[in-house]
Amino acid sequence: MTQDIINHLNICILELDDQLRLVFLNAAAENLLEVSGNQVRDHHIGDVFQTAGEIESILFDTLITGQSITGRKVKSPCCWPANLL
Repeated sequence: MTQDIINHLNICILELDDQLRLVFLNAAAENLLEVSGNQVRDHHIGDVFQTAGEIESILFDTLITGQSITGRKVKSPCCWPANLL
């Protein structure tokens, strides 16, 4: 049921594991990135985003501090999908 609620939100939600591999994308994230969660599941964030270097740094800081982040903390465009396939 929780996943159904998350899928109906109009904000993008990405779930990553501790190695920065994608575990889950909600429907809004799939639409924005023009990929299915099944396509990118288990892919490293660097395989999905062209500007992953900055994102990786922020995400590793998040793992260390336990604080959540928003897209506003990312200065460069991060939502340009890399060529996966």
